[in-house]
Amino acid sequence: MLHLQKKDKKQNEQVIFIQVAFFAVGAVLLLWYLAPWVLNRILNAGNVLGIAFAVVLLLCGMFAQPVTHLLAPSNHAPGAVVLKAAVALVCAVAVLTSGYMLTGLIQTGHRDETVLVLGCSVKGERPSRMLRQRIEAATEYLEKNPDSKAVLSGGQGPDEKISEAECMRRELVRRGIAADRLYLEDRSTSTEENVAFSAKIIEQNGLNRHVTVVTSDFHCRRGMLLCQRAGLTASSTPAATDVYLLGTYWMREMLAVVKTVLHI
Repeated sequence: MLHLQKKDKKQNEQVIFIQVAFFAVGAVLLLWYLAPWVLNRILNAGNVLGIAFAVVLLLCGMFAQPVTHLLAPSNHAPGAVVLKAAVALVCAVAVLTSGYMLTGLIQTGHRDETVLVLGCSVKGERPSRMLRQRIEAATEYLEKNPDSKAVLSGGQGPDEKISEAECMRRELVRRGIAADRLYLEDRSTSTEENVAFSAKIIEQNGLNRHVTVVTSDFHCRRGMLLCQRAGLTASSTPAATDVYLLGTYWMREMLAVVKTVLHI
């Protein structure tokens, strides 16, 4: 009897620990994925999925005992096996995709490559914070490599007064980069078009086909992959993303990377 009581006590402690872990992780993730919407009204597939995942974790915390029983290795019921396989598959895809995305941060730019700056939203005629971070990264590279030219890629959205490319040109010139080093690609509306249209400009103007992709850190790997498919040799010059935005955009980018890799 005493042995059974000790065993029950240990199991209860384990359930409480798991419950607290679910609640803690779920609460942190919920705040992280809500922050972009609360602070900047940013709502996309990334934070919608992130919020949904956080809610699932909180629900698991509320029902910790049945959840731990369902996911226990000793539970071989068909439904439990299917659920565990699905969880394992999702986790594996997330880990592998994130690892692949991280490789884009270690293949950094070499000297005198063509700088391909991928656009981001413009607020009227001013760069958004994320675009400004990309402009800063491009400025630093161009200052260190005075023989490099840059292709500034980004069209004009319905709520933008000028194209993303023109916005980047103005900012770079204001920071002391000579205008004759800058080539504009102002028709694209997606990352795929950014790269495809910029590759044509590089070819038409005889620019170095070794390019460094200047974009946000989460975006580097996909940009490099698309460049390689366009026949360019690519490295990256990543721009840091604000921490409160990183979860949302990393989640969204994982979906885009899977789609790009699978040619969906």
